[in-house]
Amino acid sequence: MGRNFYIQVDNDHLIIQTNRADEEPSDPKKYLEDGCKPKCIKPFLSYQACVKRIQGCTTIILKTEITGDNIL
Repeated sequence: MGRNFYIQVDNDHLIIQTNRADEEPSDPKKYLEDGCKPKCIKPFLSYQACVKRIQGCTTIILKTEITGDNIL
């Protein structure tokens, strides 16, 4: 039977409790790891691909668009 952990953040403290007081304490790391993984992995992988693609590139390309909205 799996354990249920209740996680509460209170004044910068992480409080982890099990569903029963008589249960043996265990390491909640495996339950917490998924919640700590980055939620924005797709943009991060795109960024990494871009870095790899332009690595060693010596050409600089600047593209600007001037419209009435961004002229000071």
